[in-house]
Amino acid sequence: MATNDNTKTAAYENYPNNPLTQVNGTQSLLGGGTIMVRTAECSWMDKMMLEAVMVTDGAADLAVAVWPVAADGTPINNPLVPLPTSGPTLVGGSVYFTGEYDVTAQDRVQIRITNNDPVARQLTYSAKML
Repeated sequence: MATNDNTKTAAYENYPNNPLTQVNGTQSLLGGGTIMVRTAECSWMDKMMLEAVMVTDGAADLAVAVWPVAADGTPINNPLVPLPTSGPTLVGGSVYFTGEYDVTAQDRVQIRITNNDPVARQLTYSAKML
């Protein structure tokens, strides 16, 4: 095994649209009371930065949670607690959330973004493994 086989490189981590280190998406319309669920691979990564933006008129309309996933694919009972977080914050007709999660001991996590508004809303989200 070469010396750098287990070393993350800047090219690997920052390669645009790398499915191994990024989860990006636009949910054209997230229905009222609906939960959007995505699974992200995070083995060998230390942190995940998650950002979500939803067009709405109330900060409580957006809820974000990250759950560890067991080897058999089922979510584990307790969600991860974000380290530093910002939001959900209402600014100019959109709610913004940014959270950093420690995913050191996880192989994969499940991202759950909930629209608590009874009306369908536009959602954009991004998760990057660091």
